[in-house]
Amino acid sequence: MNKKAPLFIMTAAAILLTACMRSGTTAGGQTTGATPAISFVATTQENTKNDLTDSASLPEDTKEAEPMVITKAIKFNKGTVKNSVQGMSVWQGKLFQLYHTGDCNVFDLDSGSPDPIATFRLGSASDGNHANNCNFSTVHYNGNPIPLLYVVDGNSGDVMKCSVENIVEKDGKYTSERIQTLHLDQSGFAAAGYMPYWGWPSWIVGTDGEYIWLHGARYRTNRSMDAYYDENRYIITKFRLPSPDKKLVVLTVADVVEQFTTEYDVNFTQGGTVYGKYLFYTFGTGKTDNPSAIRAWDLEAKKLLPPIDVSEVTEEFEDCTVIGDRLYFITQKSNLYYIPLSSAVGK
Repeated sequence: MNKKAPLFIMTAAAILLTACMRSGTTAGGQTTGATPAISFVATTQENTKNDLTDSASLPEDTKEAEPMVITKAIKFNKGTVKNSVQGMSVWQGKLFQLYHTGDCNVFDLDSGSPDPIATFRLGSASDGNHANNCNFSTVHYNGNPIPLLYVVDGNSGDVMKCSVENIVEKDGKYTSERIQTLHLDQSGFAAAGYMPYWGWPSWIVGTDGEYIWLHGARYRTNRSMDAYYDENRYIITKFRLPSPDKKLVVLTVADVVEQFTTEYDVNFTQGGTVYGKYLFYTFGTGKTDNPSAIRAWDLEAKKLLPPIDVSEVTEEFEDCTVIGDRLYFITQKSNLYYIPLSSAVGK
């Protein structure tokens, strides 16, 4: 990766501050925020205020790429939660932050407060649930205004399941029930010409509400299989999103809509999101030998896009989501950053 100027260098001559207030929601229930927005005309900066404001969504194939600017939006407080930061997703101005074993903090992005407004346990919570990645769907269960949340379950390679959570809010208190479990049976993949995962792929719901994508790799990505680095591949497999009516659904080779693989170039898979035709994914541990990274795939063209250089953020990335025209990513230190969506996809 190319070296750039150090993160968070702020000079008066390089910064243009523009404060404004905006609020609302985008299609799919993603927040547009209502906190003071600070715009920077410079390279990477640190935002000293909470900046969680949306602007218009990226016009398809028309918007030129904005300069790569990494902005620190906010540092969240974990409250009573003790376990490590993992997957996160946003719905209607609320950020749902998961932690190892299945705790969840809810943050009100519109208020800009770093403190959780509620804490609850997932229905799938257990010592063995790493809650590594999560995504809200567009599916509303039994009229619940909060759509179903799809959570990558387990904490080991032989576990290939996703827990579907129905989160209910009443009088400011949240509860959650696991109403469905999805399993992957890839025993027939190789015979049908598909590449099997080493194990534990991420389950990522598409914003179209029709499909769920599995992202993973041919060999394990935690450096334990470095001998196969040159042979490793990222694997992306597309399935139709099952109806939530059945408590258990096993997806097999017969359910595969399509699969493609791409070159492998960064270790330690973390969490990701699908937005339109793009899949974004976070990697790394934030250390010198395993720097954190973000990669993007064009799902229509079935290709890995050029690397997104976020190497100046030396923290472990955990998950990412799109809010308006920004790609947000959360770190192990509970710091929420964003970059322009257009620079992430090269437009």
